[in-house]
Formats: sequence, structure tokens, C-alpha cells
Amino acid sequence: MDATNDTTLATTATAPGRPAAQLVSAQDTNAKEIRCVACESSILRPGKGQLVQHPMALMQSKGAEAPAEQVEWFWRVADMFDFENIGFTKVVDGATNVRYLTCADCERGVLGIQEQTEESQPIYLTTHRVRYV
Repeated sequence: MDATNDTTLATTATAPGRPAAQLVSAQDTNAKEIRCVACESSILRPGKGQLVQHPMALMQSKGAEAPAEQVEWFWRVADMFDFENIGFTKVVDGATNVRYLTCADCERGVLGIQEQTEESQPIYLTTHRVRYV
């Protein structure tokens, strides 16, 4: 598949809504492989992320002074070992303990978040800051 086709399949950072129908399986999992937009590294194999609506403000890049982006749609990943290639930051202290996700190869941008609570540690990968192949 050429890069032009990849771009038309992926939702973009300017349109962070629900992913296009061809990117979501009948079971509401990712139908395509998910890769880093910057370096093309594989992040998540098909079927490993469950589409969820989980509105939150998410920083756009590590250490950025830019305002956080309101993000509503994510791929919820059950286990950190389900990823092919992802980096986690150290726990960020504050009102909630969170770890940000980034591509482990190029470390460009924030791709998601892991919320750490006493009950669980859900992992959320944005649907629009990635490429689908």
C-alpha cells in the first residue's frame, strides 16, 4: 500500500473524531495495523485495541507549552505487552498518576496515556495521531 493510500485511511490530527469505518472491525477493534506517523514503526497489530469513547485533555507533545487537545476516541489496549513498539514515560505526579505513550523508536509526540489507579491501569492509544496500514 502506498503512502497516499495510508494517509486517506488515517484520521488526522485536525479531525480527532471517531475513526473511519474501514479502520474498525465488526468487534470494535482496530482492523488495521497501527504505525507511527513519523517513523513508520509498528505500534499495534490488528485486533489488539478496543475502540472506546473516553473524553480527556491530552498534551500534544512531551514538555509542550501548547494547550492540551481534547481527545474523545481511543484504542483501549488491555496489556502493555500487546504493543509491538511503544514507550512509556515515568509516572507523572499530580491529581492523577499517568504515564504518557510515545513511539519507542523516534519518541515524537504523545500517542496516548496510561491511567494508573489502585483498581486498574488502562492504556489508551489515540485514534488520530497514528497511521493505519
